[in-house]
Amino acid sequence: MTCQRLRLLVATLLFSILVACATVPENKLMKWPGDTRADPLLQRDTLKSVLLMDISAEKGCDQRTLVNTEIVQRPTAEKKTAVERWILDRCGKLIPYLVTFRFGSTGTFFDVRQED
Repeated sequence: MTCQRLRLLVATLLFSILVACATVPENKLMKWPGDTRADPLLQRDTLKSVLLMDISAEKGCDQRTLVNTEIVQRPTAEKKTAVERWILDRCGKLIPYLVTFRFGSTGTFFDVRQED
């Protein structure tokens, strides 16, 4: 096995482990701090995505906690999109993420990106 293939295998394995660690059990759904308007299941799924994005940002830190959620933009009748700021405490450093929720007839979709 080449070194590059081995690295890919290790990266895939680590990603799988991190996904498992970011799983929040269905019976442990709760309301996160702040003003998020997402329902508990959507909150859980959104937090998973935020944590997965953040895990690769600083490899030496294994402590991350969601400390606040803020509404940046509310949805309107013509624009069914909401934007929230989710703030993580990553080993004492506050890291903001912007979460865009798009509401449609088939469900709610979301995108996550670290705020500049």
